[in-house]
Amino acid sequence: MTSTTALRFKITLLGIRPPIWRRIEIPDDATFWTLPCAIQDAMGWTDTHLHEFRRGPSRAGVGYPPGSESIGIPDPEWPEDRVRAGRKTAVSDCFAEPGDSMLYLYDFGDDWHHRVALEAKESRPAGISAPTCLGGRRACPPEDIGGVSGYESLVAFLSGDFEESALMHDREAYEYFRDYDPARFDPRAVVFSDPAKRLRELRET
Repeated sequence: MTSTTALRFKITLLGIRPPIWRRIEIPDDATFWTLPCAIQDAMGWTDTHLHEFRRGPSRAGVGYPPGSESIGIPDPEWPEDRVRAGRKTAVSDCFAEPGDSMLYLYDFGDDWHHRVALEAKESRPAGISAPTCLGGRRACPPEDIGGVSGYESLVAFLSGDFEESALMHDREAYEYFRDYDPARFDPRAVVFSDPAKRLRELRET
């Protein structure tokens, strides 16, 4: 039986303890449009905000170094930003060997920084080309929660540590997130969407 090559990544959300992470495999011919779609689905984000990849520091809260590379969705009104189009850029251009890593920034307001690290290149049976979630820990934060600090306040509130929670007087917020379990994650429940369909939908907006 012939085989294809898959790239195995570990994605870690930075600035949060205990860590929130996912391990996924994608085809080695994937682009920087396919990769963020897979990250969004595996993490549990809703893909309702902008994103970009950067070569830079491996932790949140630190500025990018001069000349750092940005890959994402170029804004035609700001050509001076020099953002490389993800849909035209092969993942293998930046992830050549295990240990290579980049930062993935999602939501330019809440600023969710992820470390995306290539762990291995592996063979798998031909015909299995879709992304796969191999594992992970802990639930993705809710969208628009206010970044790391908002997430920490929510977790403190849900755990009953009211003195540490900025939401302690907001009963409406508590009711809204009553069913949120920070520890819950099942890789078998991850469903990957079609990147081509998502790109068509983006172009139509």
